[in-house]
Amino acid sequence: MKKIKSYYILIIVAILFGGFVLLGASTAKALVKEVQVTIDGKTYFYSTIQERVEDFLKEKGINITNDDYINIPLTAPLKNQTQIIIKKAYEVFVFDNDKKTSVMVTFATVDDVLKKINVKLNKDDKINFPLSYVLKPGDAIKIT
Repeated sequence: MKKIKSYYILIIVAILFGGFVLLGASTAKALVKEVQVTIDGKTYFYSTIQERVEDFLKEKGINITNDDYINIPLTAPLKNQTQIIIKKAYEVFVFDNDKKTSVMVTFATVDDVLKKINVKLNKDDKINFPLSYVLKPGDAIKIT
């Protein structure tokens, strides 16, 4: 009789232990989020347990500057299937007579850059690109 009780207790303990293992595994799986990150057109897929976008990016070594574009706030909660789009800023230059100005942009026309640095063209000014030209990394706007 004592052996039968021990046997039943052992079975109950084994069942409870198995249940806790399954519960723990399902809880851990529920915490894991799948995240898609697109940086300058290249897409990466990650898994994480981080709760905020900023913490996730830090965990994955993805650095964002104030000049970069990101489609969601860094303080936003991270959810499963979150899609993050990042456009890294690049440098363009403005030469206004003898003055050189460096400007960081992610997507900008000549007109956007001139407005950003408060340059107003006079009627006699000439520039080397149309105002609607979309600038590429390293482009230099020359005003004469």
